[in-house]
Amino acid sequence: EGIHGVSPEDQAKYECKGDPCTFHCFSEPMQEVPRTAINDNFCDCADGSDEPGTSACAGQQQTLFYCPNTGGTPRMVYTSHVNDGICDCCDGSDELASGPTLCNNSCDAEAEERRQLVERLEKGIAAHKEARRSAKNTKQQWRQRIEKMTAEAQQLETQVQQAKDSQIPPGVARRLEAMEGLIAELQKRLESQQLEIQELRRRQDVGTVMDSHQEPASQSSRTGSEAPNSAVAAEAAQPSEAPSDAGNAKAPTSPAEPKKQEPAEAAAKQVSEYAKWMDNSESMLKESESSASTAASSTTTTSIPEAPLTSEQKLSSGAVGASEKDPVVLEKKLNETRDEIARLQGKLDVLVDDKLAYFPLMDRCLEHKVLEYNYKICFFKDAFQGSTSLGTFSRWKGARQVQFKGGTSC
Repeated sequence: EGIHGVSPEDQAKYECKGDPCTFHCFSEPMQEVPRTAINDNFCDCADGSDEPGTSACAGQQQTLFYCPNTGGTPRMVYTSHVNDGICDCCDGSDELASGPTLCNNSCDAEAEERRQLVERLEKGIAAHKEARRSAKNTKQQWRQRIEKMTAEAQQLETQVQQAKDSQIPPGVARRLEAMEGLIAELQKRLESQQLEIQELRRRQDVGTVMDSHQEPASQSSRTGSEAPNSAVAAEAAQPSEAPSDAGNAKAPTSPAEPKKQEPAEAAAKQVSEYAKWMDNSESMLKESESSASTAASSTTTTSIPEAPLTSEQKLSSGAVGASEKDPVVLEKKLNETRDEIARLQGKLDVLVDDKLAYFPLMDRCLEHKVLEYNYKICFFKDAFQGSTSLGTFSRWKGARQVQFKGGTSC
């Protein structure tokens, strides 16, 4: 059996040497004591090497007590802890003088705790490696997104400028709206006139057919040449003249009958009326443009903001009402893209290569109440004491410290 309080590796140092057996102090080899002086509860060596299993040489740090801790993890304690009434070794080997009932063997429980600790550490190391790997992939994705959005932002800048250059002024839009309404009214009238002309032409065709069927029945029994009949008809058509001796007095004539208007004449008259109406419409259009222009150019002492164009006004004015051509919408999208680029670039700046293991803390916050104050710290963003700002993330300070700046002064 070995010397109590000595590790298996050092047991050879306490083997018997010579006859009789003697022991030489470790720090003073020339100092020799009998082997029986080992653990006799009297300090013979200054380094305490002759009392590894007692507290006789307490206060020195060269010689320590070895706890075997069978079933658990061996450890070393100061000799001042030996037989002091406190169980420092899980197997109770440091308190043998107090009897076996003072310290219960808890090495099995400590072994289980150690096993769990090792397991947690191994998981932590694995999580650390995974966090670094994930951070590298995510940073690469952020860089690609920044590159893509930067190109989109350049395109949006061009589109915004083009949209602003092609945007129709409100005064012109009102004129166009008035002209669109007038054109719609003219179109309705034009359609109505066309229907009337078609009806007149239909009536003209019907009248021609009826005239061809109303010739005298005696026409078929006529004999002789057509010339006399034509002459008679012509003579009958001439107004009768009074005899020469009657002077210039005209013979009384029958009351004038109302002249029947031919279909062709009616159609011509209708077309003429339509032409007059069209001329009038042109003057109306010019008056509308003039009044709209006057309203747009007039100034008053009170500035009235222009009303935004409706979708119908944009469509009628040639400015398509789609959002991709609206400068306001485009500029809003441009600002959102720039903000996203700045946000991602900020993350890249704080997540440097030697801090990739902190990637899981990105965008996370912790809260803790101390006395009446509630503290909230968001990693890589900002910190608050209640509603009071403690600053925003500035930089790393050392391996596990960060600095927040710009907080509210006391």
